[in-house]
Amino acid sequence: RALPGAVKMGHSKFSNLTFSTFTYRVDVDRPVAQGVIADFIPPAIIMSPVMFSYLLDPLRQWTIRLSLVGSAVMSLVFFHNAQVGKMPVVDYLTVEDKYIYTVYLFIFSNLVGTISLVVVHA
Repeated sequence: RALPGAVKMGHSKFSNLTFSTFTYRVDVDRPVAQGVIADFIPPAIIMSPVMFSYLLDPLRQWTIRLSLVGSAVMSLVFFHNAQVGKMPVVDYLTVEDKYIYTVYLFIFSNLVGTISLVVVHA
């Protein structure tokens, strides 16, 4: 039996009462500049000492290069963990994920290159 004034749009499986439904949509977006500043510039700043470490002599100052790489990896892991905590779980890689993984690849290639140079010339 339907209650007075109820619109016949749906039917509950637990009783014979009809009910109304209300559908709405909320568009949420974020300014692009804020996203770039908050998500893409910090990894570039974290990566900049690693890029400048290429200017150092790899055979004499390899400990400095390794310490720069180690601190960059730790900083990037902490930054990435903070970013993942802010985002909802999705089944695909976002642009930010691809960017972070590219930065990881660059830093680890620097690590492998430094260690291989020291091992070959030792």
